[in-house]
Amino acid sequence: MMTNDNVFGEVISKYGIEEATNDGFLVEVKNIFSRWEQGSISHITNGLYALYSDDDKASIPSLNDLFSQSIRKVKKSVDKNGQDTLWAFSVKDRSGNNLKIFAAVNETNKLTLMLPEEY
Repeated sequence: MMTNDNVFGEVISKYGIEEATNDGFLVEVKNIFSRWEQGSISHITNGLYALYSDDDKASIPSLNDLFSQSIRKVKKSVDKNGQDTLWAFSVKDRSGNNLKIFAAVNETNKLTLMLPEEY
């Protein structure tokens, strides 16, 4: 069976979700709105969060729309292609323009949403 260790060798460093959150690179969605803790998305990158904030205050309706669009896109891909760990797709941003984002399964087995340049 081929694993990352077989291909790339022993892991020498890991930047985990907790460290990325503590460093301010990731934002835990439950800290924005506690009801999101039960959802499929656990984190978003700070850059994506900034696009859905006004003066550093989260726009709950806009983020909720982003999360809904993202979950629909991932589910559609899984239904069509089977399970994966990374997805790329476009959503409508707050202005109605297409915004490309990535969704990746993280170590909590939930999704992290990010801009492509933050991957």
